[in-house]
Amino acid sequence: MVNTIGKTIQVELNAGENVFVFIQNVSGSVSYRSLSLIVKRIGPLVSSAKEEIETIKQKEKRKKQKKASLLEFSESEQ
Repeated sequence: MVNTIGKTIQVELNAGENVFVFIQNVSGSVSYRSLSLIVKRIGPLVSSAKEEIETIKQKEKRKKQKKASLLEFSESEQ
């Protein structure tokens, strides 16, 4: 049995790209424990990511406003 404590691979990615991990060239019984993936953002967000974050914030804001309006209407009906 071979124990590998850790392996670091650093790759530059763009917003929206996917990461896949393929385990190859193994034979016999293999088990993995305590797997982790660490992503570090270095540099500014690209414009598309900023736009996506802003869109999400606006949607959340509208949801809160709608809930507040419904609550206010409900209380005025009573």
